[in-house]
Amino acid sequence: MLTALLFLLPALAAAAPARKQAIGANYFQTNGFAGNQLVANYIAADGTLVAGSAVWTGGNGSASINAPGPMVNHPDPLVSSNSVIVVNSQVLTVNGGSNTFSVFDIDAADPAKPALSAVYPTFGEFPNSLGASKDGKTVCVLNAGKVNGFACYAAGASGWEHLPGWDRTFGLNLPTPPINFFGTPSSITFAADGSALHVAVKGRPPTDPSNPTGQLEPGAVFSYAISGTGADATLAAQPTKTPAGIPFALVEDVSSPGAFVAPDPATGYAAFRFGANASAVTGTLAGQMATCWAAQSPLTRSVYLVDAGTNNVTEVAVDPATLMGTVRAHHHLGTNATITDVAIGHRGTYDLMYVLAPGYRAIRAFKISGPGKFKLIQRFEHGDLPKETVLSMGFNGQAVFWK
Repeated sequence: MLTALLFLLPALAAAAPARKQAIGANYFQTNGFAGNQLVANYIAADGTLVAGSAVWTGGNGSASINAPGPMVNHPDPLVSSNSVIVVNSQVLTVNGGSNTFSVFDIDAADPAKPALSAVYPTFGEFPNSLGASKDGKTVCVLNAGKVNGFACYAAGASGWEHLPGWDRTFGLNLPTPPINFFGTPSSITFAADGSALHVAVKGRPPTDPSNPTGQLEPGAVFSYAISGTGADATLAAQPTKTPAGIPFALVEDVSSPGAFVAPDPATGYAAFRFGANASAVTGTLAGQMATCWAAQSPLTRSVYLVDAGTNNVTEVAVDPATLMGTVRAHHHLGTNATITDVAIGHRGTYDLMYVLAPGYRAIRAFKISGPGKFKLIQRFEHGDLPKETVLSMGFNGQAVFWK
């Protein structure tokens, strides 16, 4: 026993400064088929990451099938964005192979040591995305398998309480797990003003084997109107559908609520306004291959688009009035990085951006100091992760918590 304690002392001593000096924490999931983990790392004062902990979620991961191959973990296993989110003082993650999502409590004094609070059913198959209302009182989880749609929960005195009146099904013709990523729902997002719940559903290109038309089958954004507020809020039974290409995520403009940007691997991105005066503008990124993830910087108001094919992060400024975009800068992250999920947080005079690189089983940290100015500040490699992390090629999700 004494030997074991002596062995632990150096690790405990190293963790203490990281905990005390941390300004927040960064989270992602391993998506392990035989057991999923939430990995939490401290964010130091300079924005770099320091190993925290890897905690079992109580569920299993899963992965879409890259036909004609077998089901194996890969850098985009859940064909989605927002598989991990922070809601107030909790961090939530889906368990794609267990049809559940897990909720962890965050201790602000030690944010990289989240504690599992509960595991909830998703009432569908292959959960892949989570969305929360701006006030953090409602959470919805998206299902992208054979039983597809979403289920919603309200914050209660003793945990999250299911809202059966908000459950919706899509009736999409999908297996569990889905084959490739075309035709699947990929993101669920609340409008900042609480007026609607939006779901991005991808289209099918002519090259998709399950598309017999030989033409692009457009995707859509399903918008469910929300009426009322608080406990009296109700969700429309049917959505308004806005045509789209292959929308992978939805990012609402922080400076102009109602304007959204969706990364789209068919062209690069598209910008939308929904509702009675719906409009859409397609943006093209030259040479892009798989632009599927995005986050907005509160400092620059730019959207940072992540391309897993070229491994480029591209900064685009979108005019919320015209929905027209302008490329400001881009950064290449290495041939085999296969970069995916991204999270950005504001820190006074600058922003910090974290980009997941499942190909390297790593994270890349950036400092955003102004328009067209984002600089790589850390290569956080798999050897830097918490020692208890079970490595996989299916690392997924990005979320941050700030003290």
